[in-house]
Amino acid sequence: MNKKLLFIPLLALVGGLVVGCVPTQTTDTSTLPEWVDYVHNGSVTLQIDYQGKDFYKDGIGEMNLHMCIDGDTAHFKPVITTTSSENVKARFYGIDTPESTGKVQMWGKEASLFTQEKLENAAANGTIVVSTYYDSYGAPIPDSTGERYVSLVWINEEKKNAPYDELVLLNLWIVQEGLSWVKNVLEVPAYADTFYAAENQARAYKLCLFSDEIPPHWPTGEYEMTSLLDLKRETVKLLTDPTYESVFDNKKVIIQGTVAGFANHILYLQDYFSEDVSGTPGGEYAGINIFVGMSPIPSKYTTKNTYLEIHGLAQYSENFGFQITDTEGRYPIVANDSVETNTKILFTAEENVDEHKLYEFQYTASELSKVVSEQNYESLYCAVRVTDAITIRDAYVASSNEITLYVENCEFQIYLTFMYRGDPDSPSWYWTKPEEFIGQSFYLNGIYTYHKTSSGKIVYQVNPITNNDLVWTGAGA
Repeated sequence: MNKKLLFIPLLALVGGLVVGCVPTQTTDTSTLPEWVDYVHNGSVTLQIDYQGKDFYKDGIGEMNLHMCIDGDTAHFKPVITTTSSENVKARFYGIDTPESTGKVQMWGKEASLFTQEKLENAAANGTIVVSTYYDSYGAPIPDSTGERYVSLVWINEEKKNAPYDELVLLNLWIVQEGLSWVKNVLEVPAYADTFYAAENQARAYKLCLFSDEIPPHWPTGEYEMTSLLDLKRETVKLLTDPTYESVFDNKKVIIQGTVAGFANHILYLQDYFSEDVSGTPGGEYAGINIFVGMSPIPSKYTTKNTYLEIHGLAQYSENFGFQITDTEGRYPIVANDSVETNTKILFTAEENVDEHKLYEFQYTASELSKVVSEQNYESLYCAVRVTDAITIRDAYVASSNEITLYVENCEFQIYLTFMYRGDPDSPSWYWTKPEEFIGQSFYLNGIYTYHKTSSGKIVYQVNPITNNDLVWTGAGA
C-alpha cells in the first residue's frame, strides 16, 4: 500500500537569515536572488502528531539524545518504550554530509559540529522527534545494515514538548547551511524540490561545501611522528580538566604500537616506554583507540601482538575521548610502500617477542575498581584481565550488539559490542535481554577504556573483544 509523504513542500520565497556559514568574500550577493529560509518558512512541516507515540510501533516518537556520530548520523533514546527501549540509530534522510570520522573530508567536521550543536540545544532546552517519512503510523523498517533507520529529525531548540507544527527539519537545515549534498530524494518527489532548492541556494551563495574557503577545522601541515605516551598524557589532561585544549587536537600524526584488540571498527594499540623515556619508575604503558572506518580491513592488521605504524588524525571526540581518525583506506591487502600513509606492519605477531610484546594488566575486580576510584590511568586503552569472577547486578541493552553490564560491587562497567553467546554448547543461543545477564558470573578480559555519557559523566569500562573474553561461569553466589 502506498503511503503519503510526511510533509508537503510549499515553495514560497520568504527572506531569512543565513545561520552558520556565510558567503565568501568573493561572492557578490547583490546579483543573487533574495535569500529563502526554507527551514523556517513553512516549506517543510511535520504532518502527524508525535505525542504519546512509540517510534518502534508508530514510526515516530520523541527522543532523548544519546550520541552524535557525525553530520548525518546520531543515536537517540526513545522517550516512550512500550515496544522497545533500544537506541534508535538514525541515518538522516536525504542528505550526505562529508565524512569526519573514519575518513576526514573538507567541511566534515563543521557539519558534525553543526548537527551536534542543534541536537544538544534541542536536548537541553527543547524537543527532538525522530520519524520515518510517511504520514501514517506504522513500524519503521531498518536500512540495509539491519540496525539503522533512515530518519527525519525534527527539532525545536527552545520549547519542551513543542507542538508538532512548531518543529523544524534538521535534515533540511544542514543542506541549507551548505554542509551537505542532497542524496536519494528523487524516490520521494515531494521532498526533491525543497531539498534541491536549498542546495542550489547554498551553491549560489557559495556556502561551506560550495565555497573555495579552507574549513576552520581542516588539518594542515605534515604528518609527525608522535608517541602513544605523549597522546596518553594529553588524554589524562583532558580527563582531569574538561576545559583543556590538547596540543594534538586535529594534528596529523604517525604512531607505532602493538595491537591489543579490535572490535566494533575500533583498533586498540598500546606500547611500553622505559623509565628513561617516561620518567615513571619501572616504565609506563600507553594506548590509544583508532577508528578504522566502516569498511572491513585485513585481519593481518587486527591480529593481537602485531606491531604497526599508522598515519592518522588525532582528534578529541565528545563521546569517545581522544582518538585517532582518518585511517579508512590505509589498510591494503597487499603491502604498497609507494603510498606513504598506508599502515605498515613493523613486526608480525610471531616476530614481536621483545620490548613491544603485548602486555596484559592483571587485576582482581576490587583492584580494578580501585584503579577507577583513584583515577589511575596506568592501563588506559590497554589489555586487562580480571583474575576473579565478577557478577552482573544490572544490564542495559541498547541494541543486540551494544550492551552495557553493571558489575556488582565494582566501579567499572562492561561494554559488549557484539551479540554475546554465553553457552559454547548452544551456538545459536545469543543473549540479548538484560535478564539473561543479571545475577550471572563471568571471567573477564578486554580493553580498559572510558566513555562520556550524554549527561557528561565519565564512566570506565572493560570492552571484551570476542566471546572468549567474557566467559560465563553460571549464576553468581
